[in-house]
Amino acid sequence: MIIFIDTNIIYGHWHLQNANFQFLLNFLENTNSTLAVSDIVCDEIDNKFREELNAIRTTLKNNFKKFNALNNTTSEILPELPNQVYSFKNLLTQRTDYVDFFHFTEVSNEQVVKRAIKKIKPFKEDDKGFRDTLIWLSFLDYLKLKKNEDVAFINNNSSDFFDLTKTNLHDNLADDIKSYGITNNFKVYESIKDFINAEVRDEHKYTSEIIMTDFIYPQQLIIEQSIEQYINSQSQEWLTDILKEHSRAFEKLAYLTTFNFRIIAGIEDPTLLHWKEIEVNKFFGELRFFLQNIEIQLMLPLKFYNENNSSFPRKHRVEINTDYVTMTIFSKAYMNISFNFDTSTNLVKNLEINLFGLL
Repeated sequence: MIIFIDTNIIYGHWHLQNANFQFLLNFLENTNSTLAVSDIVCDEIDNKFREELNAIRTTLKNNFKKFNALNNTTSEILPELPNQVYSFKNLLTQRTDYVDFFHFTEVSNEQVVKRAIKKIKPFKEDDKGFRDTLIWLSFLDYLKLKKNEDVAFINNNSSDFFDLTKTNLHDNLADDIKSYGITNNFKVYESIKDFINAEVRDEHKYTSEIIMTDFIYPQQLIIEQSIEQYINSQSQEWLTDILKEHSRAFEKLAYLTTFNFRIIAGIEDPTLLHWKEIEVNKFFGELRFFLQNIEIQLMLPLKFYNENNSSFPRKHRVEINTDYVTMTIFSKAYMNISFNFDTSTNLVKNLEINLFGLL
């Protein structure tokens, strides 16, 4: 099997430590499958990593200035930049031998321009889609050498690549496959989690009941702590997008400076949706549950808060400083997570949040 992934599948998981990607790497080795990655994707991930790193350093510098102003000090202790330049391609080749990187230099400008004029997917009505078109056409060139292998196409940009049902490629792309003489069987997925759920079958050494009783229930506190660490390590943009997506009360949320997430009352009604043993004493799991009560502290500019106060949740606590407001929200939440679990040490590792919303 050939497994294609785009930048949107990797973004935010810079070092490929999350449970879903760990499982995917294990799947490659066990099934002799190949991960197909465009050179464009590698360059784009490297660039986004640098942008994220610079943004974090800028935030740290600004926070140090506020700290010094508040305490009348001049200290400034910033973490050093890593000596080794980040390279997604190098990182991936260190993690697996089952990867191919395909080039885009053979795609002609004339071919791309014609598609842009005719608005052929993945081009959009506003002429955006140059990068996606280069990746798509170069992937088809790559597949000419990989006949008769099934293709798993994993891309979160479903509007530009998939049909309305999100179960097949868009008709424009299906026409491309025919015109290139490609006979590979395509299946489409919006995430690695969707791919895992569709393609991987559970083993029978354990049962869901045994896993829940022996491993999940006794380790709920560790899972909760891992969730707190995961969320508090994310960017302001990540939390802003989550809150906007799942609650109308946060549609106008912007200018989030810092935040803190805390679980007050923990996991309730957990359901093990999927699991698989990936090696001796280690398994991958996907868990759905509620969090009975959580606390989210959001630091916002005072002016912005005053202008949008009425749109935020009614039940929140506010602490007002000179220029900023700390808004504290209490809520029940629902969550879907993936993780790795070591049955010999009872350790939860590589936790990733797939779904998170407030109730």
